[in-house]
Amino acid sequence: MGAVACSTDLTEPHGPPAGAKFGAANLNVVAASAAWGSSTEGTGTSNPTTVSFTPPTGTRGIVVWITQPIVNTDILTGVTIDGVDTKRVGSYANTTVNGGRVYCYFLGSDLPSGTVTIAVGRSQSTTTLHVVAEAITGDADTEVIDFAGQAGFIGNPRLTLQSSGRTAIGLTAMYSSIDNVLSSAAEAAGQQRVQDHDFGTETSLESRVSSPGTSNVAMGWNMNSGQIAHMAVLVSEVGGTPPPDTVPTDTMPTDTTPPDPDVVTLIGAGDVHAKCDAGHNSAKTAALIADEPKSTRVFTIGDNAGINGSAAEYQCYDGKWGQFQSRTLLAMGNHERRIDPTAKAYYDYGNGVGVDSGAVGRRGKGYYAVTYGDWRILVLNSEQALTEQVDWIRRDLAAHPKLCQLAIWHKPMFNSGTSVKSVTTVRPLWQSLYDKGADVILNAHDHTYQRNAKVDPSGTRDDSGIRQFIVGTGGGVAGGLASPRLAINEKAVIAWGVLKLKLYSTRYEWQFIDINGVVRDSGGDDCHS
Repeated sequence: MGAVACSTDLTEPHGPPAGAKFGAANLNVVAASAAWGSSTEGTGTSNPTTVSFTPPTGTRGIVVWITQPIVNTDILTGVTIDGVDTKRVGSYANTTVNGGRVYCYFLGSDLPSGTVTIAVGRSQSTTTLHVVAEAITGDADTEVIDFAGQAGFIGNPRLTLQSSGRTAIGLTAMYSSIDNVLSSAAEAAGQQRVQDHDFGTETSLESRVSSPGTSNVAMGWNMNSGQIAHMAVLVSEVGGTPPPDTVPTDTMPTDTTPPDPDVVTLIGAGDVHAKCDAGHNSAKTAALIADEPKSTRVFTIGDNAGINGSAAEYQCYDGKWGQFQSRTLLAMGNHERRIDPTAKAYYDYGNGVGVDSGAVGRRGKGYYAVTYGDWRILVLNSEQALTEQVDWIRRDLAAHPKLCQLAIWHKPMFNSGTSVKSVTTVRPLWQSLYDKGADVILNAHDHTYQRNAKVDPSGTRDDSGIRQFIVGTGGGVAGGLASPRLAINEKAVIAWGVLKLKLYSTRYEWQFIDINGVVRDSGGDDCHS
């Protein structure tokens, strides 16, 4: 999940006594007057836990870090700055005994002026939270352009974030540990601001800034074997040479002209986890797709190749599902970044070795859209660049208002499986899609098949809502189902198989077909008018 090793739970996107501050650190960013401003911090157990902060004049963004020791469950319900909701960028937790959790929230526009109150909402009032706020000054609003984290003890833990050619203001990071920090590791070249927080036996904070630039940024620590959760975010100015909105894949060739101009077919699954073994279930799901006409487009929903998404494992994927590559909508999962946070093997396979932009989007972004028949299909990325996708979704769907709309990404927000938890990081994606009247979401991550009723982003049944399918059935180890399942769940199956969608101009039909060729679920519905 993200740039994750060991036991990790990514739940969402984007010290000394209160009043202690870091000095400003000007970064001389090209064509902008950007700087890290002052910081403040405090601790508490109350609900909400509050910290007063006076950002310097010209503040254009505020990063809020929260760490909690020992308890690894997510106890935060939101963070506001003078009543303005912030965006949750991410959360990483060590789920072992004596683990901890670190959260990051961000506000990059509509900032209140003067002294503000940062209020951290929580579901319990026994755990001491440590809250740190950082100001970013400059002449433009700011945004988080990449984030990553790790959980569980890792020797010399290191995170790499991508600026993707944008001039980054800087990297900020935090960690929670129950043991002392031994020393800070040497930093790679790039722009960085690192806050180290050791909650258990002492509180220590330090910040470092090196020269700004547009290259990838790495950070890391040397630690002893404490229970560790840590993450980092990379911040940029809004408008700092963003990547193109949509990679031009609308003309991706199909093998033949569709035989029926009134309907197109889309078929696929997530969690293929392809292996080179001829008897692996990824070969059996590929055989189901091979029986379809060559005009049929194929989709994946992430976790495509083996366990680590390595170049060698993508060769195994190529031997199973690669026969459909010219007509496949490929999506990223958490395993694509399991050993390489840049997901190089994924982008090399999807775009071409070393190619920045191609069929699977820009490196480090990994989202794109295509028009297929009378449908607009958005392939999103639940692992990278979540914040910027929200506005991009709104713009893209506003430009295609007459089409039915379907979105694909890896991690589900509503899940009745037992393999993984529901992931609320993706709620902003849901909200953008719901606001624009999208019809269908395809997820995976849990190794089951599930079909839910149409719901709004809160999970309430809604005839104007979105129908979510979970199709983590492409070949990985089979998952389990919770008892009871979510009230919105209408069908759940434990089996390897594929989802086949027939997409008409105003409606759609579905079939879930297992590897024995048995249709285990079917139905249809209208698009929103």
